[in-house]
Amino acid sequence: MAQSKPLSRDEIIYVIPLLKEIFINLQSPIFAPELKSRLQDKCDEEKISYRVAESRMRQMINYFRSNTILPIIGDKNGYYLAKDNVQIMAQATSLKERAASINAAASGMAKFVV
Repeated sequence: MAQSKPLSRDEIIYVIPLLKEIFINLQSPIFAPELKSRLQDKCDEEKISYRVAESRMRQMINYFRSNTILPIIGDKNGYYLAKDNVQIMAQATSLKERAASINAAASGMAKFVV
């Protein structure tokens, strides 16, 4: 299975700022399909030739988190910006637990071929 490719220079220069603007102006949580639609509309308005894929959008959200740009929370309510440190730490814990679960699944799968 192929790993997703890193964000391109054009995505970082042209698309990331549009997604950042959407998040900064959010009034309430937003689910991925609506976020994707808004980002696509922004790209179209700005005459940026880019087809938004949810997988790339998730990668951009992780780019914000990994580079300490925006404290984006993703939970059953959708995506939104954290309002306090408690939310940020809860999200960090959730991400670490998911990573541990994925690593455990990968280790289990590898045992099939040993």
